[in-house]
Amino acid sequence: MKIAGFDNCTMLPIISFAFGGGSLWATDSCCFPTHCMILNTMNTRIQCLLAVILMACCCLHAQAQTVADFVHVPNPDDLEVDRFGNVWVNYREGTTPDVWHLAKITPDGVVSNVITRNYELGQFGINDSTIWIAGPWAQGVVYKCDHAGNELDTMRLTAPTAIILDPDGTWYIAQNALGRLTKILPDKSRQVLASGSPLNHNLALARDEHGMFYTCNLNNARVIKIDPATGEKTLITTLPTASPYSLGFLAYHRGSLYVPSGRHCLYKVDTAATGYSLFTGTELTPGDQNGSVATALLNTPISVAFSTTGDTLFFTDSGNNKIKMITGMNVSVGVGEPIQRGGVSIQIFPNPVLETVAIRLADPHQSIVSISIISVEGRTVDSIYVPEGIAFYDYPANRLPAASYTVRVVTSKGEVSIQHIVKLR
Repeated sequence: MKIAGFDNCTMLPIISFAFGGGSLWATDSCCFPTHCMILNTMNTRIQCLLAVILMACCCLHAQAQTVADFVHVPNPDDLEVDRFGNVWVNYREGTTPDVWHLAKITPDGVVSNVITRNYELGQFGINDSTIWIAGPWAQGVVYKCDHAGNELDTMRLTAPTAIILDPDGTWYIAQNALGRLTKILPDKSRQVLASGSPLNHNLALARDEHGMFYTCNLNNARVIKIDPATGEKTLITTLPTASPYSLGFLAYHRGSLYVPSGRHCLYKVDTAATGYSLFTGTELTPGDQNGSVATALLNTPISVAFSTTGDTLFFTDSGNNKIKMITGMNVSVGVGEPIQRGGVSIQIFPNPVLETVAIRLADPHQSIVSISIISVEGRTVDSIYVPEGIAFYDYPANRLPAASYTVRVVTSKGEVSIQHIVKLR
């Protein structure tokens, strides 16, 4: 459903109510449910009708997409959100000499410097215990630290830029001057996943729920999809260019890429290669104006990252010395809206979940090989390899913060199934 000034309105994430001694769960990714599952109901038609009315009324009160200040920090650069909702940012202060920091910002905006150096701190990746952060770009050094800022290890890599760090310690890094995407295993052995044209100073890195990577070129503004299994590179689109840089550090969310531009705006790119649109800001018009995404003005957006729920998009606006946020993104996943790919069928229940979610294969001739839990921004927050021969697995969802997630199941026949779940509380 479209309402002027609103994106696709989405309920967060369920509506439930008691009626006539029964309970109803009604869900969908837009305002009106495509289907209802009635449990112990006494009057199915009346309950479905009430659900439609209730969801439509709630949609009228949906929050518009609004740009606002989050915190003030000087010259903010890269941005990550951990699974606990903390925002991490590297930034530079001073003039001569400069001092660089990596800071942790709590959801209520309290800033704490974790790492401080008198040399450049660049892009970084983070998991629950570890940070890999690039040092001076020209020196090609990447540092491993814990969340207290203690240095644990170092590694030399030419032209290190964007990093994605998995829970098991595997990480992926864009080496922009080489036109390369590299995988680094926990033992620090490395594997080049993709290189060469159209990669050309590819500084950014994002990943979707299917394991595909996305990057964009700093200067010629090309947005590229990378299949890590084959190294195949697909040009999705070419965005408008700018000087001194065209594009910053993008983020993926539910089929779209959000890309900061040197043209003082954010673009939204469809990963299906159907095109792009101006998301917020006015092209070639710098400013510092909050409010509706339709009228907001940005100065120098560099990096973007989604909150754990996907309802907020954070971005660094270096020219305004701020981290800003766009609320009301309305991208929560609809419960009971299974999305399956491949030839395998799975059941996931209960959904929403509080403690444990059961994952069951419908085909008795297959077994589960691995289960990945993926956040709304495409980050793998948990990975499990299942013992051989098991077709039913109880996943302890109580280890996850409340948010929407994608569950990716790989079977013994190499088939993949993807479904969305919502973790409550």
